Order: sequence, then structure tokens, then C-alpha cells
Amino acid sequence: IRVIAENSCKPTVLRSNFTDYFANLIAKGEDILEKTPDMLPVLKKAGTVDAGGKGLIEVLRGMYNVLMGIDMPDLADAPVPETSADTFLPPNYEALDDIEFGYCTEFFVVNLDKMTTLADIDKLRDKLMNIGDSVICIGDLELVKVHVHTNNPGSAIQYALKIGEVDKVKIENMRQQNRELKAQAQQNSERKELQMISICSGDGWKSLFKDLGVTHIIDGGQTMNPSVDDILQMITRANAESVIIFPNNKNIILAAEQARELSDSIIYIVPTVNMMQGLRAAMNYNPTISPDANFKNMLTSYTGMLCGEITNAIKTTNLDGISVHDGDIIGLDGKKILTKSNDVCEAVLGLCEKLGAEDFDVITLYYGNNVTAEYAAEVAVAVEEKYEDAEVICLDGGQQHYHFLLSLE
Repeated sequence: IRVIAENSCKPTVLRSNFTDYFANLIAKGEDILEKTPDMLPVLKKAGTVDAGGKGLIEVLRGMYNVLMGIDMPDLADAPVPETSADTFLPPNYEALDDIEFGYCTEFFVVNLDKMTTLADIDKLRDKLMNIGDSVICIGDLELVKVHVHTNNPGSAIQYALKIGEVDKVKIENMRQQNRELKAQAQQNSERKELQMISICSGDGWKSLFKDLGVTHIIDGGQTMNPSVDDILQMITRANAESVIIFPNNKNIILAAEQARELSDSIIYIVPTVNMMQGLRAAMNYNPTISPDANFKNMLTSYTGMLCGEITNAIKTTNLDGISVHDGDIIGLDGKKILTKSNDVCEAVLGLCEKLGAEDFDVITLYYGNNVTAEYAAEVAVAVEEKYEDAEVICLDGGQQHYHFLLSLE
């Protein structure tokens, strides 16, 4: 509204004839409408434009069409979509994202100060957009309606108090509401026979595990191990008679075992010490056999597989007979440093050589969130050229801290 109003008063626009003037306002409105996803993160996430703004543009376009004598469709003749019970599906609580802004805050601003202007209301709206999303700040110098999702409801109220008094304040904890909805949904859902849980980090890794039938993911791994309670909560959420857990880190195995003691489900812990082992174990999942048989197959699935990591040294030291400096690119087998370099590709090739890659049929590279797909492809080509008899697979892991994780099979 503000952009259209400001543009309507520009001298260059006012000098045009009325039909061109009207068309220009609509064009300016459509231009700012397309930019609304960049103004509000919630719109960008939803992949849509501001609904109120779009409605205003449609009203203006209808007025313009009448002005120009353009026929518009008769809505009475528009087909009405058929509805059925399947049209209104229950919400998928497991798919709900974590709530970024936790408090739904609503109030009115009344008895505005005599010095307050409409520009001050606009400034209030801008301040609210900086501390949250789903912002509504509309009204005039008599009454302003405010709605915002924020983690700082007190700040929202303080901003409003600078232009007037607040009334009918309502603050709701959406995170607690979300927990209650999930808990209720879980109670109402049927208990499943088997679910699988993987502890991993990186969007690519999460997708890989889910593609293999892993139903629940816990964020964790190197430097961010989940607690016993984190694992126990996920077991409870899985709501299954049997649960298979892939810890994917030796430091998480004990926490998983402690969670098993506290759970009423049958818990199988596949003692994977890295995500490569966990993925290989998950590949052996067979929905047609029992949980016990699946567990036994998974235990032996990664035997003989070698794994490696490419990362940066965080201090200058001498380890495993190799002198490294802070920032050096190093290759590890999970236990000790095998190689160092100033180049990531060179480090990958050096680690493959130290691990004896020439004796394996498949070399899989998982590149991290600081590596581009283009560079990862270049590294994969270099590995293919050195190990012509092996199949080289390059996948987006998205993990932090490690340029590449690799497995040899």
C-alpha cells in the first residue's frame, strides 16, 4: 500500500493521462509484490508472495479493467471443485519445522500520543519485522492493531509504548502449543512394529538416511553429541515396538545404551562409529524380515569397509609422526593422521593411497558444506583417473568441519 501511495504522488506520474497513471500504479504494485518474499522470511520459506498485497493488486486490476472496458470472467460460471473427506487431511506433525519465533504476540495501541504520525506507525512495523515474522501493524492515529511472532514480546510492547498505550495484550507460547499437538498426535497414532533412528549432521546425510527408510533423525555428531534425553525423546516419538539406532559416533554409543535402559521399546543399537558405517548398515534394511534379523544383518554389513576424513588441523603439533600446523589440511582414518597437504584434492588422493584404495571396488566421496559441487566433481575425476578400476561415487553430505568424508568398499 505504501509503495503504491508514494508512487501515486510523484510528479512524473501525475503528468501522465489517467489511464497511464492507473496502469503505472498497478505495475509498481506488482513489482513490489514480487519482492515481498525477500522482505519476509516466512514468505520466502513458503514460496509465496504477500496475500494481502496480492489481493490489493487484484482489486486495482479489476478497477482498471472496468475503466478500460475489459471484460472480466463471471465468477458464477466458474467451476466449483469437488470436495471429499480426503481433501481435508490431518496435519503431519512429524513434518512440522522447529518454530523460529516462539511467542504469538497481539495487542492494540490506543490513546496515541499527540505527536505520533502515520510515519511512526510505519516505523513501528519496521521494528517489529526486525524482531520476528508474521507481522501485522495496521491502523490510524486512533487505533493500531499489532500481531507478531517473536522471541521478544517485551520488546514489541516497548516499541509500541513509544507511540501510545497498549491494551488487550495476548501472548501465547507457540512452542508449547506445538509440543502439545505433537504429543496428542503421538498418543492417537498406532504403535508401529519397527522404526529406525540415525544421529547425523548435514542436510545431504539426512536425506540419504531418509531415502533408506530411516524415519527419525537426531542432529548430532562430532562436537555436538546428543544427550541421553535427546535420544530417549526421539525413541518415544518413534512410537514403535522395536527401534534400531545408528549412533554414527563412538561417543554417542554409551548415551544410546543408557536411553535403551529407560525405554519400554525393544532397542537395537548398531555400534556404528561414523556416518559411512551407518549408511551402509541402513542399506541392509529389509522390511519383509523381523527387527532381530535386520539387526543381525546390519551388524556385519560394514565389515571390511574403510573410512576416512579430510579436515583442517586446529593447532600446531606433532601427531602420529606427522608435524602439522594450524590450518593444514589433514587426512585421518578416524583414529590417526595419515597425511597432510595444503590442497584438499591432494589430501583426498593422499588419504586414498594410505588406505590402500587400489584394493577396493567402490570409492565414495561425501563433500561438506564448505565444498562446491563443481569442486567436488573435480576431486572425483582426479580419484577416478588414479584408480581406474574402481567405481567412484560423489555425493553431497553437507557436513560441517570436514571437506570430505570417504569410504572404501
